Amino acid sequence: VYRIHLNDKLKAQRSYQLVMGTDYYFRAWGRPFKFTAEAYGKWIDRMESYTVDNVRVRYSGLNDSEGYTIGLDMKLMGELVPGADSWISFSTMRSRMRFINDKHNLGWIPTPQEQRYNLTIYFQDYLPQLPQYKLHLKFIWSEGLPFGYPRKENMRYLGHLSDFKRIDVGASRTFSAKTDKWMKNAKHVDSWSIQFDVFNLVGWKNENSYYWVSAINGFQLPCPNYLTGRMFNLKFDVKIK
Repeated sequence: VYRIHLNDKLKAQRSYQLVMGTDYYFRAWGRPFKFTAEAYGKWIDRMESYTVDNVRVRYSGLNDSEGYTIGLDMKLMGELVPGADSWISFSTMRSRMRFINDKHNLGWIPTPQEQRYNLTIYFQDYLPQLPQYKLHLKFIWSEGLPFGYPRKENMRYLGHLSDFKRIDVGASRTFSAKTDKWMKNAKHVDSWSIQFDVFNLVGWKNENSYYWVSAINGFQLPCPNYLTGRMFNLKFDVKIK
């Protein structure tokens, strides 16, 4: 006979947070720009530790740790060409935890979601005489997530996965009454567009996690799980009046 009991000794996690942000508007090269910045800090006690095994999250069920997260997000956006928004953003975050009864003297170790840097660039452009034809480019570069042996507390943190890198490129064509005469007969459609994208243009193999394979001698070896490679996407968008 199996009996299930509620864990009445587990307390809710408690956190103290501080967030500060600012926006700055200015003009450069005769065009409007906006810079935003946000700094944040968070302290957590009565924390419930957890591990990530592939895509499975395992919680300890105990208030056995405490931790903190501090970070900074910055973003600069504007129109490098009139009517087309482009932006660049950079984020940095430090997220650490430690066990209250640290039997293995691990000290402060990264939490599974720590990402110390992330850079994203997005650029749009169009043909000067044919603004309905647009091209966009996106680049992402960020640090890989922390990983460790999922079933041994003294090997909770072994390092970071390799950096995540990705380039997306796409082109779109917009149809509207302003640029296409035949659209004037469309009474209920304001505009519609077709867009073609190539995700992960270069085909980089980005690691998502490690799958641990047991060997005969009892050792376990990590085998990387990769995210999706190059993909193609076709998108239709219709705006109704």
